[in-house]
Parts: sequence; structure tokens; C-alpha cells
Amino acid sequence: MGIIESGGRETGDSLTLTCLTTFSSGSLSWLKDDIVLEANSRISYSTNTAYSTKNSVLQIDDLDETADSGTYTCRIVGETTLSIEYELALTEPVVDTGGIGIGVIIAVVVLALLIVIIWW
Repeated sequence: MGIIESGGRETGDSLTLTCLTTFSSGSLSWLKDDIVLEANSRISYSTNTAYSTKNSVLQIDDLDETADSGTYTCRIVGETTLSIEYELALTEPVVDTGGIGIGVIIAVVVLALLIVIIWW
């Protein structure tokens, strides 16, 4: 059993978790922080039974740091119960200002120094 991640880990991104198993029978489910996940407008999941093994895909759109950070578990229940966990910690997206912020600070400091020098 294993979980493969694809997509982003920043707020607003979409994330796909694929749970791979070697089992041909049993029931697959997704949990977050030990609570069964319910599908909604941002969260969907599907189980692929077309092959000899079962796999499940969890899709989370428009990631939210507060709502979506936590421990995700893919659980298969059959003759045996097996689980695998995935820890999701989101980050805020980095805004690239192209160095404008630092440039403005340097310009203000230089201007202030010039004013002090001129007035003295």
C-alpha cells in the first residue's frame, strides 16, 4: 500500500492523492484526522476497480490551510484492515515582488541619509 501525491501544497492549489493497494477485494475509504471524508464541492474521490487491484484517488481543489491541513488516511477494510497515512501541511503562496519592496526600502534610506547630510 502506498500514497502518491501530485499537485501543489500551497493555499489555493489543487492536490491529488492516489492510494495504491495490492488488494482485489475490500472497501476503500478516505479519512482526515480519523474522520471519514465526505465529498463536497472541493473534495471528491473515486475507486478504480477495473484492474486486478483496488486504487482510490482523492482530489482536493482550492486548498485551504485551516480546513485541509492534517492527516489523511487511506483505509482498506476486507478480510484484514490496513491503513496508510499522509501528512498534509499547507503553506501560503509566495508572492514575488521582483525585488521592488527591497528597492523601495533602500531608496527611502538613501533619501533620508541625503536629507540629513544636506541639513547638517
